[in-house]
Amino acid sequence: MDANQSSSTKPQPSPEAPRPGGNSSSVEATNTLQQEAPSTVGDKLPPKTGAVVIDMGTGTCKVGFAGQARPTYTVATIVGCQPGRPSATGPPRLETFIGEAARERPQLTLVQPVRSGIVLDWDAAELIWRHLLEHDLRAPPRDHPLLFSDAPFSPGTNREKLVEVAFESLRCPAMYVASQSVLSVYAHGRVSGLVVDTGHGVTCAAPVFQGYGLPHAVERLDLAGAHLTAFLAEVLLGSGLQLGQHDLDAVEAIKHRYCYVAPDFLREQARRQTLKLPDGRTVTLGKELCQVPELLFSPPDMPGLSPVGVPAMAARSLHKVPLEARADVARNVLLCGGSSLFQGFEGRFRAELLRTQPPEAHVVVAAHRHLGPPETLHGQMGPPDVKKEKEEGLGWSQKVQDKERTDFPKTQLMPG
Repeated sequence: MDANQSSSTKPQPSPEAPRPGGNSSSVEATNTLQQEAPSTVGDKLPPKTGAVVIDMGTGTCKVGFAGQARPTYTVATIVGCQPGRPSATGPPRLETFIGEAARERPQLTLVQPVRSGIVLDWDAAELIWRHLLEHDLRAPPRDHPLLFSDAPFSPGTNREKLVEVAFESLRCPAMYVASQSVLSVYAHGRVSGLVVDTGHGVTCAAPVFQGYGLPHAVERLDLAGAHLTAFLAEVLLGSGLQLGQHDLDAVEAIKHRYCYVAPDFLREQARRQTLKLPDGRTVTLGKELCQVPELLFSPPDMPGLSPVGVPAMAARSLHKVPLEARADVARNVLLCGGSSLFQGFEGRFRAELLRTQPPEAHVVVAAHRHLGPPETLHGQMGPPDVKKEKEEGLGWSQKVQDKERTDFPKTQLMPG
């Protein structure tokens, strides 16, 4: 799912990408994935003015109405830009493409607005949000409150910018910024837990106690799904297979279907398998299939990358939780994110985490096999008291009337 490639093995940013904002034209094309008809909590249809949940990740952006069990639309977090034809009435417009439609056009300059879970290009992010809301969901932002998920390690300045974009650009009537880890805990029917999220761009462990995130105990590892895909591409190149940018989807498919986590990597005797690519080429791999996700447990020795694997990172986060709250958090260690779905990941993670805990510790690891954090944001907005609070409008930032400025937003942001 890498958007911008200078080679076939590693995603790279676009250093001089055209800005997709300003006088650009509307989105020309997209390849948005519509999920199955979303079920709703309590069998209620989403109201015409119901709140919309937006989960912006490094790899995908997902939207849907609050109360639905799954997001309604999913699109790759990519914007492709190219100058349009000169117009007789004005300057040439900037043609933009969203999601997979952008990746399929090699002549475009690709922009990835999110890096390691943090929004860096707000113009491109706004284009994606506006397209999903107005074109796909048919929910004009001016008519719907918007709930945005926020990464546990996101700086406060990003939340302030999010409020500005929501009110001044999208013109929504109310908005709420909620922690991804808190929403994930709520979606599992809990109020306390340790969320271990291994996604596309970054891996983190974020503890939540009684519905509040504990930012001082958040641990982060800049190694996730995109890096595993790049490593697998290097392995395939080393085996003599020639890869181009158009082969990245095939590399992703091999990773998802064949790679697995070995219980003991050093003793693993992997059988060699011959894999067939969509174009008919074949490649034979053996231990490489478990070597790819092994990076999450034994990261490579690289400058700037923590040598601590995911289980040790989770243990470090637990250790930072205050003693009086640690037992409640440890009873709900929640595995989330697409890169936690490798066969064998849950068992290996549980075994290594338990080895770091004292014998009397009661640690329970749970994995949502079908729903990662982006989906679970929609399943439940939280326990009954939290749902009631949102239904009554408490805690939402809203536009208020002011004598000098009629669209001045309240900036009550969620702590953290």
